[in-house]
Amino acid sequence: MKNQFNRRRFVQVIGTAGLSAALKTIAQGAETSRDDGERRYRFVQIDVFTSRRLEGNALAVVPDAGGLSDEEMQALARETNLQETTFVFPRSAAIEREQGVKVRIFVPNDEIPFGGHPTLGTAMVLRNLRLANTSAVVGVRALAPELGTAIT
Repeated sequence: MKNQFNRRRFVQVIGTAGLSAALKTIAQGAETSRDDGERRYRFVQIDVFTSRRLEGNALAVVPDAGGLSDEEMQALARETNLQETTFVFPRSAAIEREQGVKVRIFVPNDEIPFGGHPTLGTAMVLRNLRLANTSAVVGVRALAPELGTAIT
């Protein structure tokens, strides 16, 4: 297949310059039209629950995962090999205001319905991304059916 997924070509945007530099780089989103048919998605790797680099809980956030299949998300979570990797599916502003941001959370071998640190970390990345582009406020709604709760 011409558009076959290749996780080795996945573009990672992270550096010692920190989150703000990475966010400026990924603010444009996914590159989906290339001459060679390759799809590229950008992600941010951050440390949650710490103010120091290389400490806390590591998390990868894909701010625009549109077009990724379940298998591709699982393969990418396995490739990052972090405790969690989140995939954000942007929707219209009206739907996001009504229903929140659609986020899926994967661990290296499975998808999970909810996680505290990936939810908070993803909200922080989205907030910073949107502040770089607009003055929007971000609310993430994570449903945990087995807990019977919704966190907004």
